[in-house]
Amino acid sequence: MARATGMGTAMDHIRAIGQNIRRQRKIRGLTLTQLAATVGLSQATLSKIENGQTRLNYDNVKRLAAGLETPVATLLGPEADGAAALGNRFPVARRAFTASGAGSRHETDRLVFEALCDDLKVTSNVYFRVGVLARSLEQFGALSRHPGEEFFTVLRGAICFHSEYYKDLPMQTGDSVCFDAMMGHAYVAVGDETPELLMVNTLPGHVGATLKK
Repeated sequence: MARATGMGTAMDHIRAIGQNIRRQRKIRGLTLTQLAATVGLSQATLSKIENGQTRLNYDNVKRLAAGLETPVATLLGPEADGAAALGNRFPVARRAFTASGAGSRHETDRLVFEALCDDLKVTSNVYFRVGVLARSLEQFGALSRHPGEEFFTVLRGAICFHSEYYKDLPMQTGDSVCFDAMMGHAYVAVGDETPELLMVNTLPGHVGATLKK
């Protein structure tokens, strides 16, 4: 009985991811055909993903996030019990490594993401090195919002951090902030340099448990 419950939880989460992808696609006014062509998937595969009929690997999640110009965390909904979805205990010894400059990258007209240490099959965090390209809120566009918490520290340069319920926050090299990522937020570069952030998105549940490498 416990195993059936775990499988149900995993499948529920796969369906939730599909619903998130469909929601973001429709917000952007994209058809299945358009998004499939952008991310290099067949229309049939994307339809199955949106309907929760197939598992996703993390690479495809990143491709879809890039195609939708949204953080990966936006597509990964909460999961009630990641351990149950695994069907066993989490391993005691876990490690991930990314060589300098070797992380997979995707770029929008406002941000450049390099995924870091993304080879763990089960994780409740996603890590990025982020270059901030937007020079104004108008260029950044709609405020970002996604499940979980977000932390980032400014590795170099300067930004203005905009958030829905707070005054604009000027940030310099070495400054850090952590916040509820469902609150609308944006990052805008200040000065001529392209600022660089080290970012961690902490997701509800162990979302990696339902992602197939």
